[in-house]
Amino acid sequence: AIDEQMLISWCQGKIQPDDLVLSFFYVVKNEHNDWIEREDFSIFLTTILLTHPGLDFLRETQEFQDRYADTVISRIFFVYDEKDVGRIYLNCLRRNKPSVIETWKQLAEHDDIKMVRDYFSYEHFYVIYCTFWELDSDHDFLLDKDDLLKYDGHALSRRTVDRIFSETPTKFTSAVPGKMGYDDFLRFLLCDQNRQTDRSMEYWFHMFDLDGDGCIRDHEMKYFYEEQVQRMECLNYDTIPFADIMCQMNDMISPKSEGQFRLRDFKKMRKFAGTFFSLFSSLNKFLAFEHRDPFLAKQEQLDNPSYSDWDRWCADEYLRLAMEEGEEQDDDNNRGMGDDGGDDGR
Repeated sequence: AIDEQMLISWCQGKIQPDDLVLSFFYVVKNEHNDWIEREDFSIFLTTILLTHPGLDFLRETQEFQDRYADTVISRIFFVYDEKDVGRIYLNCLRRNKPSVIETWKQLAEHDDIKMVRDYFSYEHFYVIYCTFWELDSDHDFLLDKDDLLKYDGHALSRRTVDRIFSETPTKFTSAVPGKMGYDDFLRFLLCDQNRQTDRSMEYWFHMFDLDGDGCIRDHEMKYFYEEQVQRMECLNYDTIPFADIMCQMNDMISPKSEGQFRLRDFKKMRKFAGTFFSLFSSLNKFLAFEHRDPFLAKQEQLDNPSYSDWDRWCADEYLRLAMEEGEEQDDDNNRGMGDDGGDDGR
């Protein structure tokens, strides 16, 4: 049994009332380490799943509980473990945003899980899980190149998918050659749908820097743009000459040396970095840029000023999935009514 004195002495070693970040770090990490590992969060996620009123509905489904916990932990590590070494150090915990400590406090303040957007959002988890499940045709929890090519309505070019599977932007953790696991897909998804973050810009920069010299030049952009043009021609869309695209990109990013794009250039022009990378990798995002409505974009920003691109995408996808689920239920009900009618007739 734990007596009062044992609890007091434990708290004296770990709780720093004037430093919440340090307290969090001491409480979560293994006492023998100077960093936090994934496993260190497990007991805390189990407690949240058992006690938070907003997650009551998950208690009967162990698999979904496990996937939810894995997703939350992976999202935390995506933000804080910048080098993908499986460790979170104190300096990263202090520096990086959004703050997991502040978000954890929100969990205690809100019974409705929908009020907590960062890391613990059930809606975000549901969208991530369903997006992966829709692509994973044989449901072995691994994706191959053909699976990923179906992503976002076949938006990604084959050259982009080949580059992802070369593991140049980031190494896979699936331990199965040529296969992307759930955690790998989650990192890709966060980079693809939230292209203004440092992690995302670094991911896409390494994607397009084919020779790894720290600079994206015209021949590297042309390599990816060629396939975009071919795909547009197949769909009978008007194509834009590469020279015109180069002019647009130079105007948009304003690199120090024209036609030579370095990572620091994108970080200075964060707002436009995502557009640059999208034009050369995703046909859907390319076409959305070409046919964009600046007034609509401005209105979306005004409606939810605190929302990131990721938040907006998740909200749209959650709505789509909910509507599809509603339609399926209606179809099932209609079939059921039809069966009843047949019985009555007989």
